Amino acid sequence: MNIPSHPSSDKIKYTRLGERMYGIHIQKRLDPRGRPYYWIDGDPVENDEYGTDVHTLKNDRCPTITPISLDCTSDMRFMDGWLD
Repeated sequence: MNIPSHPSSDKIKYTRLGERMYGIHIQKRLDPRGRPYYWIDGDPVENDEYGTDVHTLKNDRCPTITPISLDCTSDMRFMDGWLD
């Protein structure tokens, strides 16, 4: 459940999960011992699709519930022929 800081109503909407896209910035840096590492960050792209949790929170200012699944199994058809 997501609740905006100042809801416009107590109505709750069911939404789908929004895909947040970012403009990526990558910087190569050195740690205190001189070893390189990469700092990755980015600014969000403001293109929230209608019906997503982020769009509803920003525009309708009401709480949202987004059902999610934790099944991380890939589509098994992608492996057709791998073990033949």
